[in-house]
This record gives sequence, structure tokens and C-alpha cells, in this order.
Amino acid sequence: MMLPYLKPFRDIRSNIDILKERGMLFSDEHYAERCFSRIGYYRLSAYWYPFRDFCVLPAEGGRLVRCDRFVKGTTFDHVLDFYLYDKEIRLMISDALERIEIAMRAFLVEVLGAHGAHAHRDLRSYNAHLAARDAITGELPLDSFLSGLDEAFARSNEEFAKHFRRTYAGHPPIWIAAGGWDWGNLSYTFRYLSDRNMSAICALIHPALEQKTLISWMASLNEVRNACAHHSRMWNKVLTNAPGFQKLGQLPDFDHMRTDRGKIDQQHSARLYGALMAIVFLLKRIHPKTEWHHRFAKLVSEKTLAAEISTASAGFPTGWETTSAWN
Repeated sequence: MMLPYLKPFRDIRSNIDILKERGMLFSDEHYAERCFSRIGYYRLSAYWYPFRDFCVLPAEGGRLVRCDRFVKGTTFDHVLDFYLYDKEIRLMISDALERIEIAMRAFLVEVLGAHGAHAHRDLRSYNAHLAARDAITGELPLDSFLSGLDEAFARSNEEFAKHFRRTYAGHPPIWIAAGGWDWGNLSYTFRYLSDRNMSAICALIHPALEQKTLISWMASLNEVRNACAHHSRMWNKVLTNAPGFQKLGQLPDFDHMRTDRGKIDQQHSARLYGALMAIVFLLKRIHPKTEWHHRFAKLVSEKTLAAEISTASAGFPTGWETTSAWN
């Protein structure tokens, strides 16, 4: 049963008083008030969540749940430092994703453009998922898929898109159309491409990269990109779309994420570290001279973190910084 939301509005001063009652320590309450006025109570609450203590529920067999009380010694400075650190992480990831997105768009144009200016509108460019007509309506999934791409291009405020819409009739060619698509559009396009086209794109990146792996990475990095774009907490986020990784030995950079049985450990792949590994792999293939992974490793390894938000909470395995992927 869904409950109505009945919590009343509380001003900044009231919120600070409640946090103090729950055990958070403030060295400068006036500074905290200014931070709340700039950032907001609700956004910062994501960053003090890991500092909330655990309580036992005897009625539920001793199950542990987060309490309103904070771990002893938790300060507002801990929370703000975490917030600022997470911002640094997001900015660095956004920089990497920009380069990856641009490259993926270029790969797509290179492969589809070779088959014609409007190959992205051709059913033969895609797999069977877009070819099965609805049993009731008779509609072709390709039609709604293309409508989504067309709407994205129609919304684009890029000068090249405006120029095309002002000057030419009909649909733009793939090399113009794709410039108006966001990562979500690209991710879905990759998901539905034919085996031939996906194999061609994978070959441009790495000869051993499998289609299903790249498709899962595109979906996962779309989630990460959206979190960064909306300034959401990234550090210890559990990914809804965890990236997939290939079998032992196929791409050795990922083998340090495996358990003793040779399977990828979900603790590493389903958190930020899994997405970072996909980012590092792609960046190193797209820009062989990149230093991004060195800069990111330096940012993380030199940061002193509270136990509640350790590198392990973001999926980093022990000794990650010494592995081949980061060197």
C-alpha cells in the first residue's frame, strides 16, 4: 500500500537542529547554513546517508537497517568533503565520457555511412528486434525507433542541425543526423544494430571486443552520464545497468576483478569501478596516449576517505592501482 507523503517543510535552521539531535557535529553552523542555502538539504542527504548508523530490528529476526542516528564522530565537514570529492569524480568522468561519446558517434557514422547516406533508416541495418510487427497493431518497431531519432534531431539546437532544417527537405544523412543524438539515442542504436554492423564497430575498437560487451557498456555508461549530468552522487552508487565483461583471458585488463573461480565479482562490476573499467578500456583504445587513467588513479589514491565511504564501497578491489588497466 502506497502512503501519502506528509512530512512538512523545514527551514535550514530547523534542519541543522535535527541533524544535531541525530548526532552530527558542526564546527561552524553559520557556514553550514550557507552551504545548505547553496546546495540544499535533500541533495546533501545523499552524502550523509553512508554515515548513518545501523540499528537492529528484533521483530524481523535482528535485521540491520539504517537509523536516523549518525555514526559517532560524524561531522558536517565529513559530509561536505564527500560532496566536493564526488563532484571532482563526476567532472573527471564527464570529461572521459565526452570523448567516448564523440568517438562512438564517429564509429557509427563510419560503419553505417559506408552502406548509404540513410542506412540508419534501413531495416537491414538492424537486428530482428526492430523487424517483428506487433501482432495487434501491425506496427513495425523500426518506425517508433526512427521517430525517436528524428525527434532528437528536431530538438537539437546545434547550428548544423538548424542549418539542415532551414535549407533541406527530407531526412538528414547519418553523418548529420547522428550529431543531434544524445548518448541514450546512441545506446539504443547500438543495441539494435545488426551483427554485421556491431562486429564492424567492435573491430574498430579492439579485435577481441564482443558485441554484447560493448552494448552493455553503452547502456551502463548512459546511466553514469545521466548521473553526472544531473549532479547525482556517483562514488558509491550501485549501477542499475552494470557493465558486462568477457570470459577469463579474453581481455586481460579485467581479470583482476575476478573471484578465485574466475568469474567477475559483482562487488566490483556493479558499482562505480565496473563503469570506470569500461571507460579506461575505451579511452585507451580511442586515445592511445591518454593520461586520463593516471590522473584519475592519482585523484583516488591520494584521497583520504572515511571508512564509511572507502574505495571498497565504490567497488575498487584491493591493489587496483597496480594492475595493468591503470598503468
